[in-house]
Amino acid sequence: MKQLTVKDLYDFAQSHKGKTAFCGYDDHRVLTEIAESVNAGSFYYTTDNDNNICGMLLATIDHASKDIHVNENLAMNIKTLHEYAKRARIDYPGYTLRWRKHGKPKKYNTDKIYEKLAK
Repeated sequence: MKQLTVKDLYDFAQSHKGKTAFCGYDDHRVLTEIAESVNAGSFYYTTDNDNNICGMLLATIDHASKDIHVNENLAMNIKTLHEYAKRARIDYPGYTLRWRKHGKPKKYNTDKIYEKLAK
Protein backbone atom coordinates (compact mmCIF):
# COMPACT_ATOMS: atom_id res chain seq x y z
CA MET A 1 0.00 0.00 0.00
CA LYS A 2 1.43 3.37 -0.99
CA GLN A 3 1.91 6.14 1.55
CA LEU A 4 -0.23 9.19 0.83
CA THR A 5 1.53 12.51 0.41
CA VAL A 6 0.44 16.12 0.73
CA LYS A 7 0.51 16.21 -3.07
CA ASP A 8 -2.04 13.35 -3.18
CA LEU A 9 -4.33 15.32 -0.85
CA TYR A 10 -3.83 18.52 -2.84
CA ASP A 11 -4.48 16.75 -6.17
CA PHE A 12 -7.70 15.26 -4.80
CA ALA A 13 -8.86 18.65 -3.54
CA GLN A 14 -8.01 20.33 -6.84
CA SER A 15 -9.78 17.69 -8.92
CA HIS A 16 -12.95 17.86 -6.80
CA LYS A 17 -13.24 21.52 -5.86
CA GLY A 18 -16.29 23.28 -7.12
CA LYS A 19 -19.28 25.34 -6.05
CA THR A 20 -19.25 24.14 -2.45
CA ALA A 21 -15.66 23.15 -1.61
CA PHE A 22 -12.56 25.30 -2.10
CA CYS A 23 -14.67 27.61 -4.25
CA GLY A 24 -12.53 30.37 -5.72
CA TYR A 25 -9.38 29.24 -3.91
CA ASP A 26 -6.03 29.54 -5.64
CA ASP A 27 -3.40 26.80 -5.34
CA HIS A 28 -1.66 28.43 -2.38
CA ARG A 29 -4.88 28.80 -0.39
CA VAL A 30 -5.88 25.15 -0.99
CA LEU A 31 -2.47 24.00 0.30
CA THR A 32 -2.66 26.40 3.25
CA GLU A 33 -6.15 25.19 4.24
CA ILE A 34 -5.02 21.55 4.10
CA ALA A 35 -1.84 22.26 6.09
CA GLU A 36 -3.65 24.27 8.78
CA SER A 37 -6.30 21.58 9.22
CA VAL A 38 -3.67 18.81 9.39
CA ASN A 39 -1.63 20.78 11.95
CA ALA A 40 -4.75 21.41 14.06
CA GLY A 41 -5.63 17.72 14.09
CA SER A 42 -8.95 18.40 12.39
CA PHE A 43 -8.26 16.96 8.95
CA TYR A 44 -9.98 13.72 7.99
CA TYR A 45 -9.81 11.68 4.84
CA THR A 46 -10.94 8.24 3.73
CA THR A 47 -9.47 5.86 1.21
CA ASP A 48 -10.70 2.85 -0.68
CA ASN A 49 -9.12 -0.61 -0.57
CA ASP A 50 -6.45 0.51 -3.08
CA ASN A 51 -5.52 3.51 -0.88
CA ASN A 52 -7.08 6.02 -3.28
CA ILE A 53 -8.59 9.04 -1.54
CA CYS A 54 -12.38 8.98 -1.72
CA GLY A 55 -13.22 11.93 0.52
CA MET A 56 -11.77 14.60 2.79
CA LEU A 57 -13.02 17.03 5.36
CA LEU A 58 -11.25 20.09 6.77
CA ALA A 59 -12.41 21.58 10.04
CA THR A 60 -11.41 23.87 12.88
CA ILE A 61 -11.88 22.90 16.50
CA ASP A 62 -13.08 25.34 19.16
CA HIS A 63 -12.36 23.59 22.45
CA ALA A 64 -13.88 26.38 24.56
CA SER A 65 -17.33 25.97 22.99
CA LYS A 66 -16.81 22.28 22.10
CA ASP A 67 -17.57 22.98 18.43
CA ILE A 68 -16.14 21.42 15.27
CA HIS A 69 -16.60 23.85 12.39
CA VAL A 70 -16.49 22.06 9.04
CA ASN A 71 -14.81 24.42 6.59
CA GLU A 72 -14.48 22.21 3.52
CA ASN A 73 -16.34 18.96 2.85
CA LEU A 74 -15.39 16.68 0.01
CA ALA A 75 -17.23 13.64 1.36
CA MET A 76 -18.12 12.00 -1.91
CA ASN A 77 -20.90 9.78 -0.50
CA ILE A 78 -22.81 9.00 2.70
CA LYS A 79 -20.34 6.25 3.65
CA THR A 80 -17.39 8.65 3.76
CA LEU A 81 -19.45 11.20 5.70
CA HIS A 82 -20.34 8.45 8.18
CA GLU A 83 -16.62 7.69 8.62
CA TYR A 84 -15.98 11.36 9.43
CA ALA A 85 -18.76 11.37 12.02
CA LYS A 86 -17.33 8.19 13.52
CA ARG A 87 -13.86 9.75 13.89
CA ALA A 88 -15.29 12.98 15.33
CA ARG A 89 -17.30 10.94 17.83
CA ILE A 90 -14.12 9.14 18.93
CA ASP A 91 -11.76 12.13 18.87
CA TYR A 92 -14.16 14.75 20.23
CA PRO A 93 -17.00 13.13 22.21
CA GLY A 94 -19.74 15.55 23.17
CA TYR A 95 -18.66 18.18 20.65
CA THR A 96 -21.07 19.72 18.16
CA LEU A 97 -20.43 19.52 14.41
CA ARG A 98 -21.30 22.76 12.61
CA TRP A 99 -21.42 23.44 8.88
CA ARG A 100 -23.36 25.31 6.21
CA LYS A 101 -25.66 23.52 3.81
CA HIS A 102 -27.23 25.52 0.98
CA GLY A 103 -26.17 28.66 2.85
CA LYS A 104 -27.96 27.69 6.07
CA PRO A 105 -26.17 26.83 9.31
CA LYS A 106 -26.53 23.24 10.49
CA LYS A 107 -25.39 21.54 13.68
CA TYR A 108 -25.42 18.10 15.24
CA ASN A 109 -23.90 16.55 18.32
CA THR A 110 -21.22 14.06 17.21
CA ASP A 111 -23.15 11.11 18.70
CA LYS A 112 -26.42 12.16 17.05
CA ILE A 113 -24.95 12.69 13.58
CA TYR A 114 -23.15 9.35 13.79
CA GLU A 115 -26.39 7.56 14.71
CA LYS A 116 -28.35 9.44 12.03
CA LEU A 117 -25.86 8.53 9.30
CA ALA A 118 -25.73 4.88 10.43
CA LYS A 119 -29.39 4.38 9.46
